[in-house]
Amino acid sequence: IGFGMGDFLFQKALSQPNIGFLGCEVFENGVANLVTRIKEKDLKNIFLHPGNCIGLLDNLKGLQLKSIYILFPDPWPKQKHRKRRFLTAENIDRMILALKIGGCIYVATDIGEYAREISSNMNKRVDVKALSVLVEDFKAPLGNQFQTKFERKAYAQDRVPQYMVFKRIV
Repeated sequence: IGFGMGDFLFQKALSQPNIGFLGCEVFENGVANLVTRIKEKDLKNIFLHPGNCIGLLDNLKGLQLKSIYILFPDPWPKQKHRKRRFLTAENIDRMILALKIGGCIYVATDIGEYAREISSNMNKRVDVKALSVLVEDFKAPLGNQFQTKFERKAYAQDRVPQYMVFKRIV
């Protein structure tokens, strides 16, 4: 969800050609960049939705996705803008309905307050369990050396990313 310029999605699809990937992004330049890269490598396992993911998630109910990745979502740090944050109770409901039992939501953020808010929202749920994972497992099979643009930016600004995984259990 929100693949930005598509680096993570592209590398995951390239490294796992037998798995299908669905990416969603509103940023036109990011979509265009990824489409170019997909064509260059003739990848057949990436499908794109160039637009808002809310409607897409509503249409994916019962689809049984194995994984959902949300990497460095906009934290909307100003109090008056926080209502724009993506990981709200309503959007988590949407994701859970599209996720198969045993499937996971992977979230990375470098904003500690947002990480606590996300954890709090997830911990209120009876259908989700937080998992402890190593960064290598979070990024598998790409490895720890792979970093997204916002991950590199976080480290450059001395912010340590937090990697969270939430498994649907019911």
